[in-house]
Amino acid sequence: MKKEQCLLRFILSVRTSLPTKLLFLLILFSHPAQSQGLAIITSTVAKKGENSFAHSLEEIHKGDRWGWHSGKIGKATATSTLGSSKVAGYGVKNLHDLDLATAWIEGASGYGARQSFSFVLSAEEPFNYKNFNGVIEIFNGYCKSESIWKANSRVKKLKMYYEDIPVCLVELADTWQYQSFDIGHFFKSYRYPDAPFQLSNGSSLKFEIIEVYPGEKYKDVAVSEFVTPSYGGG
Repeated sequence: MKKEQCLLRFILSVRTSLPTKLLFLLILFSHPAQSQGLAIITSTVAKKGENSFAHSLEEIHKGDRWGWHSGKIGKATATSTLGSSKVAGYGVKNLHDLDLATAWIEGASGYGARQSFSFVLSAEEPFNYKNFNGVIEIFNGYCKSESIWKANSRVKKLKMYYEDIPVCLVELADTWQYQSFDIGHFFKSYRYPDAPFQLSNGSSLKFEIIEVYPGEKYKDVAVSEFVTPSYGGG
């Protein structure tokens, strides 16, 4: 990260034409090495004996094993969305509707590489950005049923950005079980006063698909839920 920041400052300081500077910036920020050196965060999957663990997706649908304390991270947008079918819509709002029978599904060709979804944090209650402690809960894939989950592709690895600055890679498990990960140590809070970034009203977090688990039938990549616990702290 420091290397890229130094190069960025150098490019901006050089006396050359604006088109040339833009070309240098494009090369810098599109280079594959940009992912090298990023911290890797691995999700934690619910284990047998924990309240969020379930023996089947049907059990999660019928029970109250998750969601009673969950809410949206911020206003959600996505780079693409699969067109609605006669029986379902696949919009980005499905990421935080607390309904496993729905999902956001990207709409690009192939396996959705470089497609992304983003959240703009706000000061609105009850899920104020000040209450976002960095914990994210996720149901990976289209969790309407186990057969539908197997048919559609799932996310294997995400790249997380803060205000378009690459921050870390997130590795997700290939399961319909509840899983979560914590990015809190990247953002200043009572837990991490020396963290490198400061969240505020209007801050944006972007999650870009880097790798996928292929579905048995469809290339389309799905995510049913991507939310945060409401009990976070400043």
